Amino acid sequence: MDQFIFTHCTYASSFLERRDGDDAGLPMGYGPRSSSLPVDRLRDVLQGVERYLYYNLPLGTPPEERLVLNAETAPCRLVYLPDLGGLEVAVRVCYRQTDTSGRPGSFFSHALVRDPGGGRSAWEPCDVVRLWDATTLGNGDVDMPFWISGDAASIPFDLPGLGSLETLGAAVRSRPIGDDLLGCFLQATDETDFEDPLGVIPDRWKRRPVEQRRQFLDQLVSGFVASLDRDVSLLLVADPPFAALLFYAVMRILAIPSVIPRTAFSFSTYEHDPNRLLTRLAALPLPAGDVLSEGELRVDHVILDTHVEPPTGEGECVAEKALVALVLHEFDEGGWPRVDRAIDTISVLAPESLQEVERLVAAYRGAERLVEGELEVSEDRGWEGEAKAVALFEREVHVRLVENPERPEAWYGSPSHVECLEILGTREFGALDDDVQQVIQSLMAKLVDNDTVGVVLSLLQSTRLLSEYRAWLVCRVMQQSPGEPLSDVFGFLWEASPEDAGADHVLAGVVDRWMSRGNARYLKAVCESVPDGRLPVLLSVAAHGVRGREYKSELKGDLDAWAEKGQQAMKVVLQQVSDVALCEFLNGPYAMRALQAWPKCDGELEERLRALAGGLAAHPDEFNARISALERASAWGRENHERVADWKILAEGLSRMVRTETKRIDREEFVEFRRASRRLKLFRWRDSGRMKNLVRGLDKIARVTSVADEEPSDLEPMVKSIEPGLLLVGMDWSDGQVTWDEFASYDYGDRFARRFPVESQQIRKGLENGDFRYRAAWDPRGWSSRVKLASVFGVSVLVLAAVVTGLFLWKSDQGDDSGAGRESTRQQDDEKGEGHEER
Repeated sequence: MDQFIFTHCTYASSFLERRDGDDAGLPMGYGPRSSSLPVDRLRDVLQGVERYLYYNLPLGTPPEERLVLNAETAPCRLVYLPDLGGLEVAVRVCYRQTDTSGRPGSFFSHALVRDPGGGRSAWEPCDVVRLWDATTLGNGDVDMPFWISGDAASIPFDLPGLGSLETLGAAVRSRPIGDDLLGCFLQATDETDFEDPLGVIPDRWKRRPVEQRRQFLDQLVSGFVASLDRDVSLLLVADPPFAALLFYAVMRILAIPSVIPRTAFSFSTYEHDPNRLLTRLAALPLPAGDVLSEGELRVDHVILDTHVEPPTGEGECVAEKALVALVLHEFDEGGWPRVDRAIDTISVLAPESLQEVERLVAAYRGAERLVEGELEVSEDRGWEGEAKAVALFEREVHVRLVENPERPEAWYGSPSHVECLEILGTREFGALDDDVQQVIQSLMAKLVDNDTVGVVLSLLQSTRLLSEYRAWLVCRVMQQSPGEPLSDVFGFLWEASPEDAGADHVLAGVVDRWMSRGNARYLKAVCESVPDGRLPVLLSVAAHGVRGREYKSELKGDLDAWAEKGQQAMKVVLQQVSDVALCEFLNGPYAMRALQAWPKCDGELEERLRALAGGLAAHPDEFNARISALERASAWGRENHERVADWKILAEGLSRMVRTETKRIDREEFVEFRRASRRLKLFRWRDSGRMKNLVRGLDKIARVTSVADEEPSDLEPMVKSIEPGLLLVGMDWSDGQVTWDEFASYDYGDRFARRFPVESQQIRKGLENGDFRYRAAWDPRGWSSRVKLASVFGVSVLVLAAVVTGLFLWKSDQGDDSGAGRESTRQQDDEKGEGHEER
């Protein structure tokens, strides 16, 4: 940061036109007296700054006063230009009785100049206005003015460069303008309460009620906003020190850069001509004689006159009033630190307009009122549609509950308590800081008691509260109110749509909690309350929960540490699951991941799968679902693959069998069918009752699978019963271990022979000749060897008889032919004799 002095100079005292000799004492005019800037750079700076370096005494000042007033008694101009051609400029312009030629009425100015480029932070307008009448530590531990107010021979031409405004400010000993004095202006109720040794605040304002001073703050902020909207200046009719304090108030309250940038806060604490204002904020002291004519104020600026009571002026905007009200409230509650916190919280969200600021203010205040129990749940919240406002509201609830976790007793169990839990419960517990976790645990514990079960049940319906917190609440209700019907506690879970994963996560949390604690009673109660449609979810979450515990035990090197507890937990869960529900689970979307993570310690599932496989014939209506479930379980190593494959072979054969008449069945095409049935040990024909049930079940399976595998248009008529075909192709008749007589000697075999005589004959013949194919009665391929031998003998006899008969008949025919020949010869001879006689 650089500095320079600008005043009326002689040639000897001019920084730019310095001369020696006879002309040195001659007046040169206004120009730089001293500077830390090099000459060329100073000339460039002056091109922009010089138009602001002027001074005139207030209107109506008597001429004789010109030689009486001085830098301390005449009004002083503190000018701030936040962006003058890329430079930041702060100038203090004081009255100087005479110039270097002796003429009355001059000025002396001390300027600070800074280029904010190069990544350096800009000056804060509040820091600049606080330099009004500031002092620094001089030699001998004596305060000296921060600003140079008059020319002296001791002032060197080359001034030293200065550090940053922050560094420079650290050396300032006193600042009459600041939070303390503004706080007195807003809170003091009596003149004696003001700590204002320099008399910055006029006595008339100290005597006014504090409510009027606060009301004026509304007018002041609204007037400044109006000046921005109209692109004019806010002109205060006020003395320079009081104007500096009021400027500070405006900057303090409106310190939201995204809405009002710092470049909007240019100011001048004293101007003599209201028609020549070059800054956004300006002040005009009351002219001599304390009379300000309307003509003197006939300008298009926003004007606030601090000399009238009550103060007059323009501007009443709801948005600014909300912000001012927030500042006043926070100041009353905790002083300026609370104000800074509120403004910083709003500023960091970068609102784009004062209307958006108003919504953020409402959300900020709403968070405080909610934590204090003053915000009604039904109260209209116009800010809830604003994402930034909602984020601010929830963040403030977090912060305020952590800052003061203790609440009045009446607050617990109230709607405010519930809403605070909803807000805190929007983030995962493990991701929260320790202090926030403690607050949540405390609020949860105090919510769940016998008097607030209804409140808890309503909170469980919340879609904002994460599943882990809702699961925790469910468990607390089960412990705290064991008599509460679980249908009420879990109703929100079962009423949720299947697509609502949140409900499933809550169930997972509840199951995991009771499993991890080994509480079989509560775990069983939970499982019993689960409706059939949610049982697959129950199995999945139980499997993942137990496997998670197992994995942690594995990491510790002791898998058995949780094995017994895990096995007991899975047993409790599976006992509540029917075979139908188990099949639905295995065929459903949860099975793959659940089976992959199925606990190693659990043998209950294998037992259930074996029971499913063993009961396939007993549950034909469920065959397809069961075989599919077993197949999927087999794919993940949970059931013997060969057994599942055998049943699939059987199902395929049964499907063909039910569509084929027995006499058209080729036993040789069912080799794999017989092998599968033998491995499954199905045909225990010595047990009549078992065989009846088996045949009945397989017949049903045949019809179910046949319909499922084919298109309706392709279906052939079904046979009345597959029992004949089943016995024909399924029994191991050809191994020599079963004879027909032995088979028929048992009840089932006897019954079969009587019910199916044709098929029985077919089987019996197959046992005799090894050909089990159906043959018609006239087909010798179906005859037995004895019948075939008898048939051959009979045919031979018949053929021999036919030959003999033929020979006999042939000989008879030959005899008849010889007699006829002799008679014919005799006739021929007679005819010849008669002819000779005639001749």
